[in-house]
Order: sequence, then structure tokens, then C-alpha cells
Amino acid sequence: MTSRDEFAFASISELAHQLQRKEISPVQLVAATLDRIDATDGRLGAFYTVFREAAISAAKTAEKEIQRGEYRGPLHGIPIGIKDIFECGRTTCGSASLANYVAEQDCR
Repeated sequence: MTSRDEFAFASISELAHQLQRKEISPVQLVAATLDRIDATDGRLGAFYTVFREAAISAAKTAEKEIQRGEYRGPLHGIPIGIKDIFECGRTTCGSASLANYVAEQDCR
């Protein structure tokens, strides 16, 4: 995989194999994902909250683990989006009545 934009169109299976073989790093993948969110979310409005620092921190941890040979499976190092029905930051459930609701607890 040569272009960071290609990550957006790759399957989790493809990315997992590349992470396991150390062809790409979780930090690279998260950076590309955050760049893509920055570039497209103004038009799409797909994200209420982006946990940028947490994603970068988790990617650095996953990268160290994978480099040590501690690959844990096909989601290890894969960034994900969480639907806003789970208590995690701003949680609207797509409802106008919950537009300003911020979770008191965290499902993470």
C-alpha cells in the first residue's frame, strides 16, 4: 500500500495482515484516518467527537506491542468509529432532545 488515502478503501482484513507483517504501523494508520476525517467530515458530518489524543496514544501502544511480536489479532492497531448510542463523550443517539448530552460514564 503506497498512498495514505488507500487505507480508507482497504478492508480490515487487508490492513490487519499488513499490520501483522509490519508493512504499515498503527501510528501510520491512525494518522491517515485522522487526516481523512479532517479532510472529509466538514462535508459528511459523520463524527460528533474525535478522540484524537486517545487514538494516537493507543496506536503508539499497539505499535510497540506489534514490534515486540505481541500481535493480538485482526483488530489490534485498527482505528474504529463508535456510533453515538454508546456512552462515550457526546452521546446524542441521533435525537434532538439529546443534542447536548455528554455521557457521565464512559463505555470505553
